[in-house]
Amino acid sequence: MVTTLTCLLLGLPDEEPFDIEVDSQSVVDTVKAAIKAKNPDIQCPNRKLRLYLAKQDSGGAWLDSQDSVISELKTGEIPAKLELLTRKSIDPQALVREVFSDAPPNKAIHVLVKVIGDKSASAVVKSVMPVFDEGWTSAWKKAFNSEQVLPEALPPVDDLGEFLDSELPVKIGVPESFYTWSRQFWYPEKIFKATDSEPCVEFLHQVGYRTLCPVYRQDTKASYISHWDDSIRHVLEFVLRGQSSRYSIDAPLDGGPATPDFVFMLDSVCVLRGEEAGPKPILVDSPRFRKFDQVRWTHGNVPYLFGYTTDTSIVSLYALTRQSPDSNQIRSRRLDSYNISSTDSRFHLLLAVLNMSRLLQSIFFFQ
Repeated sequence: MVTTLTCLLLGLPDEEPFDIEVDSQSVVDTVKAAIKAKNPDIQCPNRKLRLYLAKQDSGGAWLDSQDSVISELKTGEIPAKLELLTRKSIDPQALVREVFSDAPPNKAIHVLVKVIGDKSASAVVKSVMPVFDEGWTSAWKKAFNSEQVLPEALPPVDDLGEFLDSELPVKIGVPESFYTWSRQFWYPEKIFKATDSEPCVEFLHQVGYRTLCPVYRQDTKASYISHWDDSIRHVLEFVLRGQSSRYSIDAPLDGGPATPDFVFMLDSVCVLRGEEAGPKPILVDSPRFRKFDQVRWTHGNVPYLFGYTTDTSIVSLYALTRQSPDSNQIRSRRLDSYNISSTDSRFHLLLAVLNMSRLLQSIFFFQ
């Protein structure tokens, strides 16, 4: 007797439920072959597939195929609700008819599928990286920096979020193999173009590999600093090299008590400041908890500058403006937040920081 099972792949972006047919008298391990036949992109051996029941326990309800949690899989990250269902895999030698005896035939997910042992994003970058850069990164940087936004063309604050998410005006050349791999995520197509003849090897080596290094839960703030640096400071310094940029930790910005953890300068002028927090609890009245509320505006008629806050793996970008022409208080507007433990979100942050770099010199001009 043939049994129809509805399956859902976890850990890959934009996946939709799909049906397979298996012999109810066969063992669960045969389900893996049916899953791979339906998804030819899965090239791993069967032992690298883990199967999980899409319900809490033997008496629990099966996952509804219309459950809103399924839409959360679009980024490739696994929601907590589904992670709870993957604590124990199905015995591969159990009979299909026994495991799925109470499975409803319609509007339910029966099997959750994980591919075990995939390479990390950074490992993929390293494995496809050519040996030499014949000036292609320098050529890209020159072309990219020629797309700096002029002072009179700075986007208004209301449009900054859209601007940071926009496609790069000059895309970064990467090998075909890296580009093909990266297309499983949402944002790389806005950043890269495929080329085996003009790959930006220096960019991949200096920025790409570091940006895509996996981020694991740590116990101290210091353990996160390198990840924050790789995601923001290092990208800006690479792109704006030779543009009088410098980096300072605990640099006084306004002489007041709200000293930032991070300041990015163009020729001694602040264009970006950051407030960083690690895993330890922070006081409710601390400056970084209130973000930028305690910072005095000392930037004259600048339309805005940028700020960011971190809370372990969450990085948020802000536009900082003057509250009113006669005030020295700062108004902060959150532009977006990024989870750097997610590969797709790290690509998203890379796009935002690269686009932000196109505005910093015009912000400097106003000061």
